[in-house]
Amino acid sequence: MASSELIVNTGCGPVKGASRTALYGTEYVSFQGIPYAKPPVGELRFKDPCPPENWTDLLDCTRQSDPCYHFDRRTNAIVGSEDSLKLNVFTKTIKPSKPLPVMVYIYGGGFVEGTSGTELYGPDYLIEKDIVLVTLNYRVGALGFLCCQSPAAGIPGNAGLKDQRLALIWVRDNIALFGGDPNAVTLFGHSAGGASVQYHTIAEASKNLFHRAIIMSGSTMCSWALAPQRNWIQKLAKTIGWQGEVEDEEEAALQFLRTASPESIVDNQEKLFGPQEIQEGLLTPFAPTIEPYESDVCFIPRSPLEMSRTAWGNTIDVMIGGTSEEGLILLPKVKPKLPAMLQDPRLFIGNVPYHLKLSLEERMAFGEQLKQLYYPDSTPSLDNLDGFVNMASDRIFWHDLHRTILARANYAESAKTFVYRFCVDSPFFNHYRIHMVDPQARGTSHADEISYLFSNIFAKPLEPDTFEYRAIHYMVDIFTNFAANGDPNCASTANLSWTRVPKTAPPYNCLNISNAGVEVVELPEAKRLQLWDSFYQLKQQRDKLKQYQKRIELSLEKDRELAKKCLANGRKERAKTLLRKKKYQEKLLSNTDAQLETLEKLASDIEFAQVEARVVSGLKVGNEALKKVNEILSIDEVEQILDETRESIEKQQEIDALLNGVLTEEDEDEVLAELEDLIGADQAKEAETEDLRLPDVPDDELVKERKRKEKDTSGSGKKVALEA
Repeated sequence: MASSELIVNTGCGPVKGASRTALYGTEYVSFQGIPYAKPPVGELRFKDPCPPENWTDLLDCTRQSDPCYHFDRRTNAIVGSEDSLKLNVFTKTIKPSKPLPVMVYIYGGGFVEGTSGTELYGPDYLIEKDIVLVTLNYRVGALGFLCCQSPAAGIPGNAGLKDQRLALIWVRDNIALFGGDPNAVTLFGHSAGGASVQYHTIAEASKNLFHRAIIMSGSTMCSWALAPQRNWIQKLAKTIGWQGEVEDEEEAALQFLRTASPESIVDNQEKLFGPQEIQEGLLTPFAPTIEPYESDVCFIPRSPLEMSRTAWGNTIDVMIGGTSEEGLILLPKVKPKLPAMLQDPRLFIGNVPYHLKLSLEERMAFGEQLKQLYYPDSTPSLDNLDGFVNMASDRIFWHDLHRTILARANYAESAKTFVYRFCVDSPFFNHYRIHMVDPQARGTSHADEISYLFSNIFAKPLEPDTFEYRAIHYMVDIFTNFAANGDPNCASTANLSWTRVPKTAPPYNCLNISNAGVEVVELPEAKRLQLWDSFYQLKQQRDKLKQYQKRIELSLEKDRELAKKCLANGRKERAKTLLRKKKYQEKLLSNTDAQLETLEKLASDIEFAQVEARVVSGLKVGNEALKKVNEILSIDEVEQILDETRESIEKQQEIDALLNGVLTEEDEDEVLAELEDLIGADQAKEAETEDLRLPDVPDDELVKERKRKEKDTSGSGKKVALEA
């Protein structure tokens, strides 16, 4: 390829690329280190990214640029640069016969580490297909996710996600110059990168910047993907050496951090966690967060779950998946204390989702159910880790992926969702498990599938007849076909029926990629995930019942007061209608008490073998109760019944129709008794008012006038009684 063909004039300035040869012989062009933002240094540190300044001299993009600052666990060293908001473009040719689909990849690393470098994310496999690949750097840790509560600071948080967004804007504006189709962009990412992809699908700020998404082993619903705000700025500054007060002085702490070395920030940012954060399942204090105020690019204004219900991403096709032994990733971290952990009776209690905010008794009960599920006939030990790994897989990854899949089934009515599962177990090619977990371990760890999509420093050419080679072929074929067509079905799945997740999910199928090949099966984790579902369902229903109880209690007093006003206005039948409504609500209140007792019992004594039947039955009863409560509480503007209008008559008829046949004869008698009590109380009040007279003033004319008014009042009272 001529050197002139390796120069592209981007919207910011000219860049020079290099010709490369992939591992299996494919020729391609590489552009590495193209700036997509200004270096976030000085006053720009921690802030949202800004577009880069233009340049006129030819920019050499033939070599890899530095990553963003982070601690590299592979080399056990802090690496990086603050001048690192750059991206890489890989393409077979910058002048294809037609624009090629674009795949933009976001790396993982728990929002605290990671790089887009080819030592981990080489294009050698994907570039064999007709696509343009883009990888990008984004800020991680405190440098990318520090958040200030004060709008004056101009640091609302989530700068790392906004880095990714600015890179997507660059792709939209420039990728056609590299042979890519800006109208066919697929965003994909792994772990924290997968959660990032989902954040972009729910953030209005990223709307229409891409057209398909692949979410790999990470979700916005994962406990580690959303961090609370707990004075992290002051705590970090204090750890580095700032002398201020943690409970205030945010601005002073920020100024201190702006002048601190990036190495000191990276070195200390993981030292802030206490027992509470560990119990909550958080990985880092510096991760995506709900922003404290609206800004020009507000990325997460409210909870991700709430955002997902009406997200723009519900209109695009999505593929979601993970590996069969995601939980292997925990072994290096817990290995020194693993024997003690496995013998600790709190092991299972600690795995009950913290954010459900259960009582200690409930957590103990649910913990016992987890033990029955993962170790029904044995005890956890170093020789029996399968249950531990499966529990970690489900808790940290699979159940939240499952919740994302179900949310898509509920809310993404016009778009397709496909599920894959990767369980290729190679003794030498599952590079993450071998080099980062344990070379003696077997199974498919979190991040093992990356070795089959991207080349890396450990990769060597494989023989075509090996299952590792075939697995690369499957993954590349499936991912690139989805990027091109929005459907992963391709030559590799030609004899299979891999269908989208149905609206009625669960159950749903996945494409299972293993040593033996590919097959369509019901998700193997599905049975285990039922128990985790039951935790959420029982808790959600109980919370709803308690909310309705509060609403009913408020409504009871309101209806009684409205009934009094109806009587005062001479509308006895309407007062009776309101008291009938009140009576029905009192019955509902009693029923919800009983239902709550049922739910508490379900939560405390169900055995896993009985989960499906008993929980479904219990929830069905509970849902019927909720439906009845909601019907009576959803009557809007009940105050209209006080008016003398057509609407007030219709409101009375609406309430009467709803109550028809639901009150017993005894209930009706009690309603009449309460009505008579109100009438009696009203009459007694009137009589008391008549007895309260001021002493007569010695003025004959005033006395006569007062007596005339008393006579009129007496007559008016009789008229009301007659009308009633």
